[in-house]
Amino acid sequence: TSLQVNASADASYATHSDGKSNTGFCLWLGDSFNLIMAKSGKQRTVANSSTVAELIALSAAMEEVLWLVELLKDMGISQDTVEIQQDNKSTITLAEKGPSGEGRTKWLSVKYFWVEEHIDNGTVKLKYVPSLDMVSDGLTKPLGRDAFFKWRAKILNSVRPGLNGD
Repeated sequence: TSLQVNASADASYATHSDGKSNTGFCLWLGDSFNLIMAKSGKQRTVANSSTVAELIALSAAMEEVLWLVELLKDMGISQDTVEIQQDNKSTITLAEKGPSGEGRTKWLSVKYFWVEEHIDNGTVKLKYVPSLDMVSDGLTKPLGRDAFFKWRAKILNSVRPGLNGD
């Protein structure tokens, strides 16, 4: 069994009554989705776009990814580049290239751009995954019945009858 770290980060934009967004992310080991962490929570700041909300979620997931990579390294388990799934292409571009010197992204805090440093040095890479296939999507918003059962089966790493709404 591979002990390679993988992650998925998602956000639901401005879902709270105070305009704040919700973050959800998952970390797992290996290709068979051995879930080791799932987190969902209200973001501390108001994001002015869905892209920024996703960047905040990505930054939160990165903190946990880097901690886990270091823990495994201390245990003698090296890691390849960690793949983090993301369903917002604008966020991927922003994280990989950084904010522009003008326009809507100029004001963004460098706090969120330490992600770019880890992309540049090869610690992590971002992978686009559509929302319907994002395991962290179920941690950011209510899902319909069918979507919930599909998400639950994935997060529990189980497709046994009775767990999928059968």
